[in-house]
Amino acid sequence: MTSTASKAVNDSAGHNAGDDVLREVAQRLLSLVRPEDVVARLAGDEFVVVRRDRDGRVAERVLALSERIKAALEQPFETPSGRHTIGVSFGVVLAHPGDDPAAVLSHADAAMYDDKRMPRS
Repeated sequence: MTSTASKAVNDSAGHNAGDDVLREVAQRLLSLVRPEDVVARLAGDEFVVVRRDRDGRVAERVLALSERIKAALEQPFETPSGRHTIGVSFGVVLAHPGDDPAAVLSHADAAMYDDKRMPRS
C-alpha cells in the first residue's frame, strides 16, 4: 500500500500487513458486486466499480451499491498483525454496451473524487 490513508498500516505493521489489508479490501468489494461488474484499484486506496446497466434503474442501483460498499469498507480489517482501520475512496458508475472505456473510467474516477470530498464520520 502506498497512499496516505493506508500508509499508516505499512508504517506501523509492515508491508505484509498492508498487502493483507489490500487483499481484504478486494475481497469485500468482490463480495458486493455481480460477476459481470468490474472492480479496479486505481492507486493506493483508490478503487472504482463499473457496473453494467441492465434495466435503466441507474440512480437507485448505484446509490444502493455505494452504501453497501461504504458500510463494508468502514469495518476494521483483521490481519495477522492486528486490527487496522483505513480510509478507502471509491467510485461507482454504470456503463452501457458500446460506452467508450476511457470515458467510463473517467466517470468512475470523478465519482471516486466526489467520494473523497464527502465528510467522513
